[in-house]
Parts: sequence; C-alpha cells; structure tokens
Amino acid sequence: MAYSGRRGRIYGRGTADNKGQHSVNLASLELVLRARAGRLRFNVKFLMEMGEEVGSPGMAAVTELHREELCADLFLASDGPRVDAVTPTLFLG
Repeated sequence: MAYSGRRGRIYGRGTADNKGQHSVNLASLELVLRARAGRLRFNVKFLMEMGEEVGSPGMAAVTELHREELCADLFLASDGPRVDAVTPTLFLG
C-alpha cells in the first residue's frame, strides 16, 4: 500500500483520534491482498466522514443521494472510546 505524506507518515486534521482504527483497517486489507495474490474477491467501499465533531453536516444528504452505491453486506464503523492510551481496545457489536 502506498502512503503519501512525509517519511511514510500520513498527516491531516483530526487524524489523532482515528488514525489507529483506520490504520488497522487498511493494514488488514493490505494483508488480505498479499495473501490472495492481489485480489480481494469481495468489494470494498470506504466512506470516511470527517465532520463528526460538528454534527456531521451533510452526511444524511450524501448517504441518501448515494444510497445505491453505498449498499453493502457489512458496515464497519471504526470509531469509539479507548480504555486508556496504552491498552489496545476492541469493541464488537
């Protein structure tokens, strides 16, 4: 997976609170690609919404407008609380 940014790091506003979750998802996808000779054998759609702290303005309208394109068998949301800064935390539901 090619990363943009400086010295292989990704920089951006709001990355501090979500970079771990997104990094795990992308790294896992990369491992699946390696294990399957570059073929996922399933479809992947990413919707990265960055306005959650201001109430996600426009999110309902965008998802309604693109309802068909966003249709999926699985929805994985990567956000949530941490037990503390050093303990890996995984919540499933």
